[in-house]
Amino acid sequence: MRLEVVKSQSTIIHISNTYIPIRIPFQILLFFCMISIALAIDLDDYEVADDNVINLPVSRFPDPDCKYHIRFYNRNGSQLKGKVRIGEPVYHQWICSFEQHQNDHFCILVNNCTIANPRSDSSPIPIIDEFGCSLFPLILPHVEYNGDLEGGLQTNVFLLDIDQTSIMFNCNIKLLLKLDGICQRSLCPSVRHLRRL
Repeated sequence: MRLEVVKSQSTIIHISNTYIPIRIPFQILLFFCMISIALAIDLDDYEVADDNVINLPVSRFPDPDCKYHIRFYNRNGSQLKGKVRIGEPVYHQWICSFEQHQNDHFCILVNNCTIANPRSDSSPIPIIDEFGCSLFPLILPHVEYNGDLEGGLQTNVFLLDIDQTSIMFNCNIKLLLKLDGICQRSLCPSVRHLRRL
């Protein structure tokens, strides 16, 4: 089975079991970015109350420009534009920037990720929680961060149902206000710790 990714406004994948491509458009790894600026206080509670969400003046604190890429193998791999097979390693990458403004105040948290079949009767399955931790770390690793405004994770291409030819992948990005210049992301449990449980 082959997967072909064609980039447009949304990522579209085509699957063919023969050498003659039969194009069946569907969406995979659909990404949308919901950004809120949250004051990360008392992360031991693992919740950010609505009272801690701050609305900042856009003229001084512009919205970041956030991008999502799927790359081959790792964060330095080429951007996925062609064919991939089930089981091939890919890297999901989220990057935000503040074009002409210097960023000393914020960092990102990739959270609340779900996967689902594109059917309307399909319910999304949570895979990354509100703290940015994988719910299935033996299969899907925790998001790793390369600086304040870049996160990513490496996984293998998969489908939820053999009868379905697509998967939708949705994540939120939360913009956190750094405290004393330090990003206050939650620490996710290690895989070693989970194996002992």
